[in-house]
Amino acid sequence: MILQIILLISFIQALLYLFAAALRFKPARYFILVAVLIVYFFILPQYFYPEPKPNRVNCGLPILAINMGFWIFGSLAATFTHFLTPIEMWKISRDSMEEHEIIDAKID
Repeated sequence: MILQIILLISFIQALLYLFAAALRFKPARYFILVAVLIVYFFILPQYFYPEPKPNRVNCGLPILAINMGFWIFGSLAATFTHFLTPIEMWKISRDSMEEHEIIDAKID
């Protein structure tokens, strides 16, 4: 479940990068990255904590594992998406430019 949430947030992050590129607002990329990292570090882990059992000893190890999972895999996914999205956008724009050149050459 955690991996699915991380993949969904990475997809949303990539869509936000595309939207920010369409608006031509370059600092938005850094705001998006910081916001996603804050979500991974402080907000999401709390939703996956196990319920404490009354009248029993509640070990903190599952909570630690959940936090570390989001911190490690979430921050890696966010950073990977942050660096991969501009490369993909550049490849797409380069390919579309080549297609336009081919079409223009056929018209001439």
